[in-house]
Amino acid sequence: KIKSEGLDIKKLNKTIKNLDLSNRAIRFYTDENIIQNTNFLSNNRKVIISKNFFIKPEEIIFRSLSQILKRIGGKYYPPRGKKLSNLINLIQNKGFKRTTLARCIIEKLDNSLVIYGEYQKKA
Repeated sequence: KIKSEGLDIKKLNKTIKNLDLSNRAIRFYTDENIIQNTNFLSNNRKVIISKNFFIKPEEIIFRSLSQILKRIGGKYYPPRGKKLSNLINLIQNKGFKRTTLARCIIEKLDNSLVIYGEYQKKA
């Protein structure tokens, strides 16, 4: 049935290869965003995120923040996509001050964002 739709094993493999290349590029820019726009403190238990972190394409912001919350919160899985998208929208709102997600406290301080574990003092 797939062949009748114009997709054979060769085209399927090509599509998979192209998707893998795209994913590698997104991973590269996600890692660059974290390297260039964050400062991890206290043995990776706290992070300060610059405002430049959020001027990247949506998928880069999404994946970068997902990795950070997973690391800081000490969870095996990242937060659910819808919750993370809602958090990004909330952060980009001028009135945002503080919230929690994935065992992390996310706080706006001046032009930066600070994320630390709920189990940790603000300091």
